[in-house]
Amino acid sequence: MHKSVRGILREKSGIVLIHRIKNVKGEIKDYFVIPGGKMEDGETEEETLIREMYEELGIKVKPLKRVLEYNNFEYDGSIQIYYECEFVSGEIGTGEGEEIVSKDKDYGEFIPVIIDIKEIEKINLVPYSIKQKILELYK
Repeated sequence: MHKSVRGILREKSGIVLIHRIKNVKGEIKDYFVIPGGKMEDGETEEETLIREMYEELGIKVKPLKRVLEYNNFEYDGSIQIYYECEFVSGEIGTGEGEEIVSKDKDYGEFIPVIIDIKEIEKINLVPYSIKQKILELYK
């Protein structure tokens, strides 16, 4: 089991998400995730958040508040920590993390998007349980 840290970044009336599209054994998977990723040895949650947001989105953020902890049993058994964060600098979409710049088709596509809060209910945000918690927090 590992721990991941994800950043909830409000942008105008929406939230910054990663639109994932990938081919898994011949089936196209099309879904959205909150940006973030796995903690590395020796990192704090806040350090992981800052690193992952830069790798995936190309932006610097300031962690504001830890808002959720979720045991992701429906996917990989990981513990997912969610922080509200504030935009500091950079340009969304300029991330250079391995999964973003790799030509390895196994990674699929990582497309940064801003989804209006009102539209969150209509998209495939995974894990599903987090979608409900996000809607409760930001309605």
